[in-house]
Amino acid sequence: MRWTWDLDKDAINRRKHGLPLSVGEVALVDPLALSRQAPHPDGDRWGTLCQAGSVLLYIIHSVRKATRQERKAYEDGEH
Repeated sequence: MRWTWDLDKDAINRRKHGLPLSVGEVALVDPLALSRQAPHPDGDRWGTLCQAGSVLLYIIHSVRKATRQERKAYEDGEH
């Protein structure tokens, strides 16, 4: 699977945390990853703890409705 990241958010994350967003891909393959709901005033979010080499990561991810373009790509099988 090919992942793409928002370049502006990636730059912010690199400055703020010293890590690219792409390092979060480990959460998708770590069999010991632990995800829990993380309350946030902006809406539904989840936090995942996972191992990346010798580093333990905490990844926050949010959920939103797909945009029209994302929905079309999904329906066209471009995912």
